[in-house]
Amino acid sequence: MTECDKQTGHSPQPEKTVIIVTENRCGSNYLCALMNATGMLGNPSEYFSPHITFDNAVTIHERCLVALSRGMTSNRVVAIKVFARHLERLVRETEISIAFPNICWIWLRRNDLLAQAISRVIALQTRAWTSKSISQISPAYSSNAILRSLKYISEVEARVRVFFARNGISPFILWYEDLIARPEDTIVRIGSFVGVDIDPLEITTDVYTRVQRTSINEDWRERFISEMASVNYLDQIWVQKFYSRSFRNFWRLLTGRLPEHK
Repeated sequence: MTECDKQTGHSPQPEKTVIIVTENRCGSNYLCALMNATGMLGNPSEYFSPHITFDNAVTIHERCLVALSRGMTSNRVVAIKVFARHLERLVRETEISIAFPNICWIWLRRNDLLAQAISRVIALQTRAWTSKSISQISPAYSSNAILRSLKYISEVEARVRVFFARNGISPFILWYEDLIARPEDTIVRIGSFVGVDIDPLEITTDVYTRVQRTSINEDWRERFISEMASVNYLDQIWVQKFYSRSFRNFWRLLTGRLPEHK
């Protein structure tokens, strides 16, 4: 048992924990805002992201305490959002089922993988990850960057799939397309999954974030397919040789400039 697991016992313990596992460009900010607005499904946020500050919380123990404090609603439901890279550190440095009891797992995904990859490339270039962000940077099309993003998302999804299977977890699978088309129904279904009654008439969709998609997304999609489509080639996803861990290589991977292995 880690220090985090021991000390969270001094805080009010949640009756239910909602963990949203997702990846960039799946509408997770919108989902979190909708859940937050109910006042009964926790206050999900990226409490374990090293790129988001919460007071002076740095260690996993400190982040656990923040999540239990800020992420919990009055009915003792706590909610957090994690990407696979956040989850990896969380499960490595704490016993997650002790720190966060009675976990309800939600896997937020996107059916249109190419649309997700394109959106991710645009956000990486413009640094505009939410509709609140204003960027003066114009994204530059790159078929290689989009392909890299496709492979990255596919690898992450595979890791999450194995994690759930290995642990015998049947997550509530939520699709981005359903969330955008029917947000009220989505919240009601999440409430039912968690065991919280949500009145559909009291759900508000007037939240701080909106879909960011523009005509650029569709233009890039058409161009990418016209340039890259070939049924005579089956893509390789798994990395067969490891690159050295460095910020430079990490940034090159994210921006699609990491060279192919031969």
